[in-house]
Order: sequence, then C-alpha cells, then structure tokens
Amino acid sequence: MPIENLKFRIELYSTYWQSPPFVDVKVNDTSYYTGKITSSIDKPTIIEFTAPCEEGKEYTLKIASTSNYVNAGTVEFLADS
Repeated sequence: MPIENLKFRIELYSTYWQSPPFVDVKVNDTSYYTGKITSSIDKPTIIEFTAPCEEGKEYTLKIASTSNYVNAGTVEFLADS
C-alpha cells in the first residue's frame, strides 16, 4: 500500500498558570511532542510534524494532557483515508 506523509500543525495554549498542563501528542503509538504548555492565547505553542500514513489504515491523533486540575484529560481525533 502507498504511504503518504501527512503534515500536522497544532496550536495549544494554557489559561491555568499555577500548574501548566503537560501534553503528549501522538499519532497511534508514535509521540511527536511531549512537554509543558506555558504559552498564552496570543502566542500559542505551535507543534508541527509530518507523520507517514499508509493508505487504507486507520490512525488516531491523540493529545493527552496531565495536570493537577480537574479538567485535564485526553482528546482523540480519528482520521481515516
């Protein structure tokens, strides 16, 4: 099956400064960014990467956030060809 390189650009920012969220951005099991998000809405953290995707397979973009506040969690996006 052919492989296509998909480009991603994600902008993240935090409004909770006492304990900034720590995020892990993955496509399936491959991590493309891991770190704290301490940026503001005016200057968000920009995460850019390219992920190889094989035609006909399903992939999951997962943004997992950990922090000491209640709303921390995981956001998942499903993309299929």
